[in-house]
Formats: sequence, C-alpha cells, structure tokens
Amino acid sequence: MAAADADTKNRAIAEEQGYEIQDGAKSRVSTKYLGTEGDKAQMRMLGRTQETRRVFTFITILGFGSTLIVTWEVLLTNIGLILVNGGTAGMFWGFLFVLIGWILVYLSLSEMASM
Repeated sequence: MAAADADTKNRAIAEEQGYEIQDGAKSRVSTKYLGTEGDKAQMRMLGRTQETRRVFTFITILGFGSTLIVTWEVLLTNIGLILVNGGTAGMFWGFLFVLIGWILVYLSLSEMASM
C-alpha cells in the first residue's frame, strides 16, 4: 500500500515538473526532449518508451559529421611523423586500434538509430 502511494506521489511530482512517464516506465524524460509527433508515433508503434534525451540540432550533427570526416585528413598530414616514430608496425597497430574504436562508435550509433 505504501509503495502505491509513493508511486502516485512521484507521478504527481513528475507531472508538475513537466516530465512525462510513458507506460509506467521508471525513467523520466522532460516533454521538450521527447522529439516530434512523428518520433512519438514511431516509438509507440515499436512499443518502446523514451529513455534518453534526443536533442539533435543542425550544429550537433554538423560537428559529429565533421569529426567523422576529418580522421583521414589528420592521418594524411601526420603520416610522416607516424612513419618516423613508429614505423610501419606502429602505423599498422595504431590503425587497428583506431578501427576497433570506430567500430564501437558505429555500433553504439546503430543501436541508438534502431530505437
């Protein structure tokens, strides 16, 4: 009985602060971060609840895209130093470590995109 009263009290506090609790989920996301009506419809269609803030503006997407694109330019400008200090083995292992790191980045992005 006390747990039900605490849940009701928490819901009331969340609604006063502008949070929306969807389908009894434990996480609360402010209504301004829930996305567009199309996003909400897709989330309902998938049977998912919104758990993270989705705030992607033009500047954030441009910054992330620039970060992805600039990696090859940096490698080309620094290849002389890489070959002098680490040789071909250093370049190979460095490339392998960076490749593994980017695979992890793309896996997490694909997980977010699949929601």
